[in-house]
Order: sequence, then structure tokens, then C-alpha cells
Amino acid sequence: AARFGVGRKQIKLANAEQVLALTGYPVGGVSPFGLPAPLPVLLDASFQRFDVVWVAAGTASAICPIPLDDLIRYVNGEYAAIAS
Repeated sequence: AARFGVGRKQIKLANAEQVLALTGYPVGGVSPFGLPAPLPVLLDASFQRFDVVWVAAGTASAICPIPLDDLIRYVNGEYAAIAS
């Protein structure tokens, strides 16, 4: 909410249909790459403790490792306080 300058009650999780429409990927397989239109890519700030993270690669059963610094750079991502 803070990242987008809105109240916490205005933030909602997308449903499966919305996720597919916005990303082109099904829930569980959303990749930060190959999105049909630019979207903000937010990573929980707690990920900063890892050198390498595993990202979805288009399906729920496909993942790939990537150095965190590369991921942030390639997707123009930013850290946010997401998890509580």
C-alpha cells in the first residue's frame, strides 16, 4: 500500500483470472519475465538475505535460479515490505 500511496484496505490479491490476464501465466507459474505489458515487479525485502533466488518459469512445475541482483536489474524490480 505504501509503495502505491494508497490505504491498506485498497490493496487486494488478484484472483486467478486476473493473474492470467495481467501476466499471461497461471497462478503458481507467474514468471517475472515475458509479461505482455510492463508491470511493477516487487520483491519482498526479506529476499535481500539471499544471493540466488528461484523464480517461476511459466508453469507451476518449472522454476529456475537467478542471482538476486540480476533479477532486480533485468525486471527493473524493487524491494517492498510485503510479508509480515
